[in-house]
Amino acid sequence: MSDKIAERKRFEAIGQLFIAFDKLLRALRLYEGSGPLVTRLLDDIQTRLGELVDGELTLSVTPAGLVYNGKPLLNADEKVPPYLFLLFCDGMRELTFLEGLDSEQVRALAEILSADVNREEDDFITLLWQADLSGLRYFATDTLEEGDIIEDDVRSALTAGEQVRGLSNQGEGDEVRLSSDDLRVLRTEEALLWVRDARTPMTPPELLQASCAKVAKGFDLTGDHRRFVAIALRFGTDDPEQPSPLVLGHVDAALAAVDVATLVGTYDGLAGLMSRAGTPGQTLRTALLDPERLEALAPLVAEHHAELVPALTALAGDDLDALVPLLNHLRPGPAQTAVQDALTSASVDLSAFHTQRLVDTNPVIVVAAIGALARTDSHAAYVEIARALGHTLTPVRAAALKALIGHYVDEARLSLGRALRDPVRDNRLLALKVLETSGESRAAGLILGAVQEAGFAQRDPEEQRTFIDALASFADPRTLDFFSKLLKRTNITRDRHLEERQLQAIEAIARMPGADAERELTEAQARWLLAAPIREAARVSLKERPAELTSPAAKEDSE
Repeated sequence: MSDKIAERKRFEAIGQLFIAFDKLLRALRLYEGSGPLVTRLLDDIQTRLGELVDGELTLSVTPAGLVYNGKPLLNADEKVPPYLFLLFCDGMRELTFLEGLDSEQVRALAEILSADVNREEDDFITLLWQADLSGLRYFATDTLEEGDIIEDDVRSALTAGEQVRGLSNQGEGDEVRLSSDDLRVLRTEEALLWVRDARTPMTPPELLQASCAKVAKGFDLTGDHRRFVAIALRFGTDDPEQPSPLVLGHVDAALAAVDVATLVGTYDGLAGLMSRAGTPGQTLRTALLDPERLEALAPLVAEHHAELVPALTALAGDDLDALVPLLNHLRPGPAQTAVQDALTSASVDLSAFHTQRLVDTNPVIVVAAIGALARTDSHAAYVEIARALGHTLTPVRAAALKALIGHYVDEARLSLGRALRDPVRDNRLLALKVLETSGESRAAGLILGAVQEAGFAQRDPEEQRTFIDALASFADPRTLDFFSKLLKRTNITRDRHLEERQLQAIEAIARMPGADAERELTEAQARWLLAAPIREAARVSLKERPAELTSPAAKEDSE
């Protein structure tokens, strides 16, 4: 089983674990802490924990629920259980299950999280600390701890709001309920304005959309994201070698909510801070650019590449190689092109990425990889492209042949010889052009081998002429010998096809330099067994032979 499949199964198993835990919380409330259902659920949870906890199992606590390895356990359309939201409001950011968490401790944990806690006097963190569960470890922050009371006029408004438990929106009939937690947070100096349960329209009415859009444009939140990251880097963790769980949870929540603006703001904020000398944050940047996190981000990049690619590029800084894994999870299209262009402009070597895609089952991806490798213009890239000459699909072979025109590599020689016999005519001519422009003397033997095959005569006249003309461009003794034998063949029946090939041979020899070529033309014009047009062609070729092709002896005879 591959690592990815195993990781997916583990992720699904963790999700099932917390579904069972939610059922246990409801059963404890319904059956007052006892009964066969509670016992069965405890046994089920204990079994699941035994299978999942290998040393420890750590999850992040976010407003969007629990997150494992950067992936939220809940879908975007699922409601976050109240106890998880309260855990986050009470300051918990990380929850770890350790080996040795027995059923009694699981029950104790469930009883705490299902209890009707007096939120004015206590919270889950305090209760967990008092329970002292050895099989459980958690990380909590004091960011929601009450600080100095804010301005008097604002305080009086909030105090008045404390008397309200249910507010009705008469226009829509929607309900907004503020818990004691919400009021406690609203009274803090940070004023995070958490709302525990609200049912309101997700978008403004059509009449107000234009006005709301103008208001939204008036707010620049870039500085807010940067301040948040700066505070988290300084106070979010005691270990500078560990990435800030606050920022990671913030990013995971934005990813789960498909909040592109928050992601871009956080990336840009960290990138801006990292540009300053002495700013800590390398471990956080490494964590944000982790391959698994980039895989989770890929669907969002595919739809919002114009915003996310520049932000990721700025975040990566000089380490743009970290973005290469993102390409593996993007399909061919504008997003993949944008990432490739950003990496290519920074001289990042993408050869390994494109080589890997040459074996993809999608021909569109393979053709794109061939084009990308060709743009690197390296010998190693053309060697890899040559491997695609044996592909089963015609468009892939055609793309590889076009890329090799003017870029012949010796490793492709035998494959090009087979390509001269490709079932598709256009591919045969492309292979011929690669060899003809190669400047490689051994290419003549490959072309000659294709011409001498019995099936060559079945090809259309234009293709045959193209092959013969290509042969003439090689000053190779084997080529001249082939033409000489062709001219010596007797044609008593006046076979028209043979006459055409003999005429092509005369035209080809006429373009070949040296005394041997001239001798063949001289003999041909006097060979009476040849048809008259062929002898005449040989005579005219000798007479009009360019000076640069004429041998010194022939020049003396003509003088």
